[in-house]
Order: sequence, then C-alpha cells, then structure tokens
Amino acid sequence: MSAFLSGSSAEECATKFNKFVYASADQSTKTELTAMQVERSCEDCYKAEYMNAHIGEEFDGTVVSAVEFGLFIALPDTCEGLLHTDNMPDGEYVCDDMVSLKNLTNGMEYRVGDHIRVKVINANVNSGKIDFALADED
Repeated sequence: MSAFLSGSSAEECATKFNKFVYASADQSTKTELTAMQVERSCEDCYKAEYMNAHIGEEFDGTVVSAVEFGLFIALPDTCEGLLHTDNMPDGEYVCDDMVSLKNLTNGMEYRVGDHIRVKVINANVNSGKIDFALADED
C-alpha cells in the first residue's frame, strides 16, 4: 500500500508484490508439510512406546498396504506396523500394486482390507516402527 501511495503504478506494485505473495505461499506450504511430517513422526514414536508394553501379545488387524517385503497392518487402536515377509510362511512373494501380496509357493494371498491376527514382536520408540509376526494358529 505504501508503494502505491508513494507514486508507484498499480502494475508496478502488482509485479513487485506478486513475486512476494507466491514465494510466501510456497514457503508457507513447505513449512506446513514439514510440521505435518514431524507431527506424524512424533505420533509414531508414542504409538511404538505404547506397543512396547504389548510385545508378545496378539491383536486383530487389517491389511492397509502391501509392499514387496510385507504388509502394513493397522490395529483398531490406530497403531500401524509391518508384517515382514520374514515373519510369514516361507515362499516367494509378489506384490500387486500395493493391493495384494501373494505367496507363489503356497498360493496364499493377502489383500488390502483383509483381517489378520498378528503378534507384536518389536516396537522401536526412537524410529516409531512396530513389527508384527503372524499369530500362532492353534
């Protein structure tokens, strides 16, 4: 406003301040994304700390994602962890677009949305990572 009042034309003011506005908006977006990532990391650490007290316990979870090395499982309490293929029946696993993981050896297929019983085997508070194994089928 002061630039306009000091005699700069509307076009000059628009040119000068448009760059500032776009740079400010870009910086604000980057800062917000960083804040969200930090918040999620912090929440993950708290969830791992909570699950640390439940190592060895079994829970019913839901497959939320499939990757070449395993399945991400969400528990009803919002904790999420990895069921690594090392902790699944032996075999060669193939992932299909993060939707399913199939054991080519025995034909077993796990799909997003499937319910699965898992056992907590590790919870690393520093990294916020929780590891699962398949629960014993007695």
